[in-house]
Amino acid sequence: MWSIRKKEALPDQQIIKDRETIRRLSQMTSPYTRDMAFLQEHMRHLIFVFDDMMKGKKNFDLIAETSVTGAWPLAHVYTVDNFYFWKKELGDLSYPIALDKPVSGFTRFDREPAKIWGQLYAIRPTAFNKLDTERENGVQYTRRRIEVLCPYTHWDPTPSIREAVLPAWMYVGNHEYWDEQLAGIHTSKPIDKTDDPRQWLGKHYRFK
Repeated sequence: MWSIRKKEALPDQQIIKDRETIRRLSQMTSPYTRDMAFLQEHMRHLIFVFDDMMKGKKNFDLIAETSVTGAWPLAHVYTVDNFYFWKKELGDLSYPIALDKPVSGFTRFDREPAKIWGQLYAIRPTAFNKLDTERENGVQYTRRRIEVLCPYTHWDPTPSIREAVLPAWMYVGNHEYWDEQLAGIHTSKPIDKTDDPRQWLGKHYRFK
């Protein structure tokens, strides 16, 4: 007599089913995080923080609550690529915007792109629901993968400074959203660069 019990799902079938469930739940959670199914495949993600979500800034709680190291960054790092770096002046609520191209139709400031200094954190995938919503991922900013330089001391046998290259997420401003705003607001301007004697770094941007 044939068994009427339902066959157990094969392991690979169950994995496919679980991923589809995650994908559907992620779409319900935040319209700004369409890649949650991919993010959930990893326990932690590195994120490069250079704005008002840094330690000591007003939105740091968004990072700290899911950070592996809590209130402390894994490292202080610099972007491998150069960016244009603007600051929207709002007093204590001021914040910077990183852009990969010059602001169109704006020539009052003649600034060259440079590396950006920031903090590196490892956060849980679910944190991106809040972060993407805060940054309106796909509208105001685009969360994308970049590379950062992490200086460290190498002993062999004497100490020397080297730079490790690490992948990380970063929120880069969308020109379609920011160009008109930055060009039309006189209280917004590029951030001044910080000097550094290291040959591989030189002048770079820091949000203070």
